[in-house]
Amino acid sequence: MNLNVYDQLLSPIICLDKDHNICYFNFICSTVFNSSPRKLNQLKKLEEVFLNCEYDFGKDLKEASSSNSATISPE
Repeated sequence: MNLNVYDQLLSPIICLDKDHNICYFNFICSTVFNSSPRKLNQLKKLEEVFLNCEYDFGKDLKEASSSNSATISPE
């Protein structure tokens, strides 16, 4: 699947694989997260992006996986 179409959006998009590992960041993520694309590509888990966040992404990820539906977090 070609995810590069998301680079045209001005909202940050982070895609995860079935094991909840980061597999794609769109272009705007480097601006929003104030980090270079090279550094973002080194991140493996969503929790590594939001270090100072106390939100439990794992709960949403499990729910989305089990129900096979999208989940949107407050962030």
